Amino acid sequence: MRVGRSRALRLPLAGLAGAVWGLGLARLVAEAGLIVPLYASPWAVAAVAAMSSAGLLLAHRFLDSRAGGVGPLLPLFLPLPYVLGVVVGPLAGCVLVVGGAVLAVLSATKDRTPWLVPAILGLATLILYLQTLLPSLGEADTFEFQVVVPRLAVAHPTGYPLYTLVSKLFTLLPLRSVAWRVSLASAVYATGAVLVLYTLVLALTGRRLPSFLASLVFAFSSVFWSQAIVAEVYALHALLIAAILLLLTGWPRGQGVSSAVLTHEAQRWYLLALLLGLSLANHLTTALLLPAVVVALLLDRPRLRPKQWLVAGALLVLGLSVYAFIPLRWPALNNGESMTVPGFVVHITGGQFHGALRLEGLGDPVRWSIVGRLIREPFGWTGLVLAALGLVGLARRRRCVLAVTGVTFLAFLAYGLAYHVPDVAVFLIPAHLVLAIWIGAGIALLVDLAQARPGRVGPVIGQALVVVFALLPLGLIYMNLPAVDQSRTPHAEMWGREVLGLPLDLDSAVLADVKKFAPLYYVQQIEALRPDIDIVLLGAEAEYKEALSDRMAAGQTVYLARYLPHLEHLHLRSMGPLVEVSARPLAPANSPDNLLDLRVGAAIRLVGYDEVAPSGDGSGARQLTLYWVADETPQQDYLVRLRLRDEAGAVAWKSEPVRPVAGLFPTSAWRPGEVVVDFHELALPSHVGAGAYTVEVGLFPKFADEGLPVDGRSDPWARLGE
Repeated sequence: MRVGRSRALRLPLAGLAGAVWGLGLARLVAEAGLIVPLYASPWAVAAVAAMSSAGLLLAHRFLDSRAGGVGPLLPLFLPLPYVLGVVVGPLAGCVLVVGGAVLAVLSATKDRTPWLVPAILGLATLILYLQTLLPSLGEADTFEFQVVVPRLAVAHPTGYPLYTLVSKLFTLLPLRSVAWRVSLASAVYATGAVLVLYTLVLALTGRRLPSFLASLVFAFSSVFWSQAIVAEVYALHALLIAAILLLLTGWPRGQGVSSAVLTHEAQRWYLLALLLGLSLANHLTTALLLPAVVVALLLDRPRLRPKQWLVAGALLVLGLSVYAFIPLRWPALNNGESMTVPGFVVHITGGQFHGALRLEGLGDPVRWSIVGRLIREPFGWTGLVLAALGLVGLARRRRCVLAVTGVTFLAFLAYGLAYHVPDVAVFLIPAHLVLAIWIGAGIALLVDLAQARPGRVGPVIGQALVVVFALLPLGLIYMNLPAVDQSRTPHAEMWGREVLGLPLDLDSAVLADVKKFAPLYYVQQIEALRPDIDIVLLGAEAEYKEALSDRMAAGQTVYLARYLPHLEHLHLRSMGPLVEVSARPLAPANSPDNLLDLRVGAAIRLVGYDEVAPSGDGSGARQLTLYWVADETPQQDYLVRLRLRDEAGAVAWKSEPVRPVAGLFPTSAWRPGEVVVDFHELALPSHVGAGAYTVEVGLFPKFADEGLPVDGRSDPWARLGE
């Protein structure tokens, strides 16, 4: 009778689960624009629900024989919030529909295929990382690593030699650009960290699905995800920290004190010592794990012989020896000059950053509120409550693990409080890793308590809890993906190739700001384009002014890739996105593609323009070069405005008013008869689709109404054609 009642309950539950999941899929397909009528009427909704319900009912015999119980059906209810409209959007729907199906498969397979959970975990994590990966050049440290790694150069302190050497292997792959390959390395490291975390939580709890969910929570937490898709050291740091914690918490652990176990224990500490050394050669904050190592030594009391301790020490030194890369490589990068010992010590210890370490932060309430928010935000209050339950579970069953992970968490928390830098969140990633371990332990504790109930209801409640807690990582995916996604970043190196492909003078110089310096320097150093050009990045406006004056005085051609005010006494012209600056009049490098003679302002004529062309960075922007002539020096400072008219004559887009020549050359400084070459980039919004547009150009005084006459002209706009 019990079996009969169980099957009788399974039939309506299977029908309902199939209907919910099918409706979620139908809504997703309709909202994605694939089959809109599929979710357009009550009749269509009823038909979809009936068909999906019938489909799952037909499969109930398979579920009965292979899985048993109703557990595998419960994850199919995950799309319910999407079906009811509690969460909206195709992204959320896709995550809940796919997540429900995957969790149902994993629930049905139980422990018969132990490889399936880590396989799906690794594949799903890597796919999402690749989908959101930075496709081009980044900024700041990311850009630096994208140049340092391919050249095997030395990065800023603390040098990060392990990251440089290992990531160099990825640059040898025949895939896309070199910059993309360096970012790819981070995605692989991060996926490895997630898989090691899964192994750690599984070893602690013995439960696959809680370990799976905890790993997903960490994988798609905002801070860690943001570092998994750019060229940075923190993904590799997390991988090494996770591996060290796995060994510190006693995996693998033998039983008894036989000689075989002693050898096994020695191997664990050998590997631990090597990983500590390597991790220190990647990121110096690995030193914050040393208290946890001491705790593990005191609790484990490993029975190693003196010779074995010497071997472990030698392996630690071997890992640290990777730092030798820095002084060995230094002369090749610094004109043969060797690195001094004091310089080496300052470099690898990050001497320039020591001022940011201020212990008063440990007692500062404001600092506690900042770091507390950074600890809470990746997982929310739900995650913190689960982590607290995990602490309770570890206190009951695995106090050694609680001690090791607790000391680790406190060490990185204290560092976050004391280290006053803007990007302190990335230094808290190991603390987030520990929280994920506790979250997995908390979910496992609740599932264990539920399944301890007598009869069949316990496993059902346990599976229901897993489904409910699955909303945490799935929610993180669809909420964080739009915020961290780097896949739409314009291909800056394409812009760099375009600029250095211009007919720039031999041995000239480009004075660039930080944003423009990166693509120019990258394509020069990595792709060997125009090595004769001196690409200059300086720290202050006064330094740029001095460099400009000195280089022009020495007869060097100078181009600007940054804003520099008060150049009215000089002659300027656009050279594509660059601006050439000279003390002598500058003639156009090329004749206009289209000749005109349109008066657009008092004493100013538009004498030509080049055909509108796509921008070189793949952003979808358009480029336009205008050629102006002043018959006499204008008395006003006119601003250039551009707009597009569609075929119906309506204004489809208009630009903000700007000074000519990248904002550097006011019309009041133009000399009579001199042709002023003026480059503009039209950053068109997405609503301006393909079609035939007429480009219009106007010169307007500051604060002028574009609809009113200018300088006596009833129509101040000049039409350039389609």
